[in-house]
Amino acid sequence: MDLRHGDEKIMDIGLKYGYDSSKAFSVAFKRFHGKRPSDVRKGGDYRVFTPIYFALTMKGGNNIDIKIVKKPTFTLGGLQVHNKGGTDFGELWDQLFEKFDEEELKKLGNGKIYGSCFEVLDSEDFWYMAGFDIEDKEKAKEIGLKLLEVPEGNYAIIPCKGPIPQCIHKGWKYVMEVFLPQEGLKHSGAPDFEVYGMGDPQSEDYKMELWIPVVKE
Repeated sequence: MDLRHGDEKIMDIGLKYGYDSSKAFSVAFKRFHGKRPSDVRKGGDYRVFTPIYFALTMKGGNNIDIKIVKKPTFTLGGLQVHNKGGTDFGELWDQLFEKFDEEELKKLGNGKIYGSCFEVLDSEDFWYMAGFDIEDKEKAKEIGLKLLEVPEGNYAIIPCKGPIPQCIHKGWKYVMEVFLPQEGLKHSGAPDFEVYGMGDPQSEDYKMELWIPVVKE
């Protein structure tokens, strides 16, 4: 976090955390993160683990392999609905796949499937989009998709495993109650995403990700 958000020299950060030389710091850092400190300073992703602390119960030390990744701008295309409490998002997904062929939608971009919340006023008032990654914007507009332009930003990538929506609720609970407070981060207000994987979404082995836009608290 010091490398990404601070302005201290890399050598000084290494000394701050107990390394006696910038080389020793760089070697240890790369062994753990797979990247050099200078790579992270330039926007490269890095691994994050919450520390263990003791209160009435032990929390943290979680083995969820969360990464902070700097995502470039990208475009999402699909159908959207204004939620004001009680919206059935499953109906929106049904409409999307009734109106459009899934394989054709995948060909418009890299094939990733997203659910996105944006323009959030509170937990009951926001927009939701069911859609796909879009590279051919003109084609997407021609066939009637709404487009969502997503700005560059830092995202916490949270892997989730299990049936939907339980695994999504569990992931959000961990992020909001444990991960963000302990890491000194907060939701940036940019769109956040459910990134769906392949397979049966009701299976105990189903895998997907949450992408949460973060900034320093």
